[in-house]
Amino acid sequence: MSASKPSLPNKPIASERVRSADLPVAWIMMLGLMVAVGPLSIDMYLPALPSMADDFGVSTAFMANSVPAYFLGLVFGQLFYGPFSDRVGRVKPLYIGMTLYVIASILCATTDNEYVLFAGRTLQALGACVGAVVTRAAIRDRLTAKQTAKAFSIMILVMGLAPILAPSLGALFLQFFDWHSIFWFLAAFGALNLLLTKFFFFETLTEENRNVRPAREVLSQYWDLLKDPTFNYPAIGGGLLMGAMFVYISSASELIMDTYASQQHISLGCSE
Repeated sequence: MSASKPSLPNKPIASERVRSADLPVAWIMMLGLMVAVGPLSIDMYLPALPSMADDFGVSTAFMANSVPAYFLGLVFGQLFYGPFSDRVGRVKPLYIGMTLYVIASILCATTDNEYVLFAGRTLQALGACVGAVVTRAAIRDRLTAKQTAKAFSIMILVMGLAPILAPSLGALFLQFFDWHSIFWFLAAFGALNLLLTKFFFFETLTEENRNVRPAREVLSQYWDLLKDPTFNYPAIGGGLLMGAMFVYISSASELIMDTYASQQHISLGCSE
């Protein structure tokens, strides 16, 4: 892969800009793996909710509260990592977020208290969302506008497989191990991303292009953004759409594996 120095120093670009013919597909796919941490964390453990509920001595509906606990961390984590990565670069937030993710996954795998599990899920999200923020920023840092569109298409294809395969992968783990193994796998996946960051992810935001403005200005920009109707109307619509999907995700395990399975069992018993 050949690279040249940036020709537009006034724009927030990386220390190296890829030539138009040299789209770094392997690098983009690696970023897709980092983003896939989020979908894996949401979907992979869903088949285990009934068995987790049995172990903790609670209902599946109560254990499903671990899903919105994850979304809570997801929301606030993204608000933090964006300005933070603009200030200190892209590499340090990845180390911090993935390290937190590994620790939180181990906490979820070893706890015997449901409230500690909920807290661990929130910490998981606070760590995992760094991938969604930093990888997109790194692409914009390094690539041109046309390359960025192609890169996002490739990365979405890679990370789009995660929510499709994650429930089946979780069910496969449950065939041979208990639910703890799913969180151990997630911890190992987070450790893999730490290794990828160490050996294959280089800094894409030069020091001269970093945002050194006071934190209060960042907060005021968030407030100005919320008051902008060209942002908040689409954001509300998108939020309602995603919220409906997340409601389904959090309730599907109880409905399908508990309620419907029980009704079918009763129905089969009556037919016999």
